[in-house]
Amino acid sequence: MLREAVEDGERAAAENRWRDVGTANLRFHQGITRLNGSQRLDDLMRQLLAELRLVFHVMRNPRSFHEPFVARNRELLELMAAGELDKAERELAAYFDDAEALLVEAYRPAP
Repeated sequence: MLREAVEDGERAAAENRWRDVGTANLRFHQGITRLNGSQRLDDLMRQLLAELRLVFHVMRNPRSFHEPFVARNRELLELMAAGELDKAERELAAYFDDAEALLVEAYRPAP
């Protein structure tokens, strides 16, 4: 599921289908959460991702938000596949910090 989501996102980016990139990105993160094996976490993530889908739907410039994460999803996938879980965890934490900053910027009220 993770590899398929990353590949779908890469294909969508190459075809300038940025909303589809967002969908693939959400599937990627849901897949990461499922690795934990917790139904409770999976349910929580499903709810969060549903809310993010709404945010992404009204985003004025989805490319500016999603484009930086296409390569980062591939990097995370490769780190996890190589068993470099500590490094993947650090990268994911930085990824979330960057995503938060981009979301805040994307929805900052115009002056």
